[in-house]
Amino acid sequence: MRLNKKKQKKIRFSNLFIFFLMLFYIPYNLSSKESFNCKTKKQSGLSNLGGEHKEILNYLGLSNFKIKFSRSREEIFRSESEYLKINKHYIPKNSHFIELLLSKSTGEFESFECTWLFNINISKINEKNFNCLEKKNKSMFSFDSDKNFVYSSRFNQFGKLRSKSKVYHSLFGSCR
Repeated sequence: MRLNKKKQKKIRFSNLFIFFLMLFYIPYNLSSKESFNCKTKKQSGLSNLGGEHKEILNYLGLSNFKIKFSRSREEIFRSESEYLKINKHYIPKNSHFIELLLSKSTGEFESFECTWLFNINISKINEKNFNCLEKKNKSMFSFDSDKNFVYSSRFNQFGKLRSKSKVYHSLFGSCR
């Protein structure tokens, strides 16, 4: 079965569009990300889940893990500065939205939506944390400018008895 010329042109155009999208858009997005290797140093409440908290952390893939932000503090600062230079009447944003991808050592991922409360006219770049929320499990992740983190979750995936728990447990650590 042969396609008529109109359909062939549409297919060629869509293939060309996808090619240009991959060529320009994807490398730009990947280059703007900021990533860190993180290590959990302390925990609060995991001992109540039974057993050794180090084994629990390894099982959950959270002893050592990676995080990747869609934008850095410096990138947000630069874009706000540029807007101010271009437009004298620009009112700086107070809240900036960032995505965070947490990659566990088990190969699992968690995706967070973050906010950074920062006004270029008032705040310093190293003030205030990135505060993140994961919608599905309602986990929370906070990241400061010194690269310290607090990760709080109910860890519902850890056993059937935990699935309805409303108690949050926290991990504390640093990233580099």
